[in-house]
Amino acid sequence: MVRIALALLAALVLAGAVSAAAPPTAPLVTFAGLDSTNLPGVNPADVQLAAGPGTLVETVNTAIAIWTTGGATPQLVRGQQLGAFFSNASTNRTGDAMTDPRVIYDNVSGRFFAAVFDITRVELDVAVSATSDPNGAWTIYPLPSGGCPDQPRLGTSDAVVVVTDDQFSSCRGRGVFLGGEVNVLSKQDLLAASPSPRRSHFGPDNRFAAITPAQSLGTTPTEYLVAVEQSGATIQLLHFDSPDISTVPFTAVTLSAAIGNPPEARQRGGVEPVDVGDNRAQNAFFEGGKVWLTASEQCPAGDGACARVVELSTGGKALLDQTLALPNGRSLFYPAIAPDERGNVVICFGYASANDDPSLGYAYLRPDGSVSGPFDVAAGTSPNASGRFGDYYGATRDPDDPSKVWIAGEIGNGAGGAALGWGSTVAAVRVPPQPPAARGITAVPRGAGGASFSAELFTEAGATRYHFEYGPTKAYGSSTPAASLAASVRSQVVTANATGIAPGSKVHARLVAANGTGEATSADVVAAIPAAAPLVAYPAPATSRAGAAVTLRALVSPRGAATTVVFQYGTTRAYGRRATARVSGAGRRTVTVRVTGLTPGATYHFRAVATNAKGRATGADRTFRV
Repeated sequence: MVRIALALLAALVLAGAVSAAAPPTAPLVTFAGLDSTNLPGVNPADVQLAAGPGTLVETVNTAIAIWTTGGATPQLVRGQQLGAFFSNASTNRTGDAMTDPRVIYDNVSGRFFAAVFDITRVELDVAVSATSDPNGAWTIYPLPSGGCPDQPRLGTSDAVVVVTDDQFSSCRGRGVFLGGEVNVLSKQDLLAASPSPRRSHFGPDNRFAAITPAQSLGTTPTEYLVAVEQSGATIQLLHFDSPDISTVPFTAVTLSAAIGNPPEARQRGGVEPVDVGDNRAQNAFFEGGKVWLTASEQCPAGDGACARVVELSTGGKALLDQTLALPNGRSLFYPAIAPDERGNVVICFGYASANDDPSLGYAYLRPDGSVSGPFDVAAGTSPNASGRFGDYYGATRDPDDPSKVWIAGEIGNGAGGAALGWGSTVAAVRVPPQPPAARGITAVPRGAGGASFSAELFTEAGATRYHFEYGPTKAYGSSTPAASLAASVRSQVVTANATGIAPGSKVHARLVAANGTGEATSADVVAAIPAAAPLVAYPAPATSRAGAAVTLRALVSPRGAATTVVFQYGTTRAYGRRATARVSGAGRRTVTVRVTGLTPGATYHFRAVATNAKGRATGADRTFRV
């Protein structure tokens, strides 16, 4: 295990400017999902959502629904209890108690994967669609457990399908938590409907809880997983490359501010507060070499529940760490995240307050760390009086239109008039057009008096012009030549070089970028340009006489290091006599010495020799007559 300590602040983007995010826009479409009339007496809902080509799949406790999305309004084509859905010719699970469903669409294979906890059989069941159509056939794989495998979670890479759970000693009463458990299955075998897919198993291990596989949005040989260490002080980053594992390698990333357990949320009417869960990772995704996760947490101000969003490099470095808080006394719970194609992260969440029944909203996080305001998607119409309110919400990117993100979550609406009444809402949202976003700007020395600048630039799908401004202060004053990037949905690293910077000085720099929506600037960074060997020249005149004394002058550039200037003089080029001065700094200055004891009428040779830690410079031979 590698432990990395990071000096991060919440809402900090490393070397990136936090610019204003445009207000979120109304959903493209909103419709009612599954509700408690489908599941009499079942609570909580545990909403999950997956989007495939022209289809949506929603799962809740304990049902599944499939919609087609080709028209203006999604059309329900299948609704089924999970027990029936996970039954096959060999095993009838229609009477089983099923809970904690998960479902994802794998972009690489074009298949859906689903998982559920079968309480009756004390097993996890994994389902794989035969095609990209979730309304077709599925292959079912049971994974027997040695304990009670609570809250399965699901993820895929090119090579593996990973199913995790939290194992307890018993599913009845208050079982003892034994630790996180991991099943790693051969993706190739599952896609081929092999009756006995290769599988490795790890755990339970009480170092881990709520191990959350990242949903991989593109091809990757490695499946990454995250877990919030139980104190909330660190993020555990795990990875698997094959279905054959014997150990679980992980990196512990220590946060400067722990993810604290969130308090319960008040709701309208002064009834029992909403249970908002704990600080476990809610969901995660992987794309472009970065892992994102979200979790509920106590707001930094100590009042109410907020969402924490963290971005990690695969090497275990926190690239961004942000907290989303809601205004007007609202508490936020069960956040779920998914990225659009431009690098913005949509955050779906539930909320409640003394003036709000449990409701659904969303916001988004820009690549530079700025967070939009919230948008109210669906307002609840009644409080939740059950004492439980879900365990998670869902968010997923649309593979047909990657600029669109689907979200789903539970709301309070008393569907069916039952005491355990609840509803769910499904919506599609799109982040509005934005100016470019920049982060990760660096400035490093390059040779004597030069610097190289670089930054990660998100064009936000618009043709972009950019340049770096630089100078001795934040007023800058110089810039690199303007350059262009074509419209792109991926970030690109842009670079430029600058010369003519005084060695031994400091240079400020920032990136300025503009597209058709607007202009953005990065944060200011400062680079120290190394010292260099001095330079020597002579002013005109280089000498002056006052009686029997002569003043010798030289133009010396110390170039950032303490410099000794020796004036050598004498009646021949062997010199023989010397006078010394000392200077420091970066810019050029006039250095003078006064020499006496000269022979009247004689011609003298002299030169200036400047020396510092970086080298020596010798001026040309000059003469003067006394």
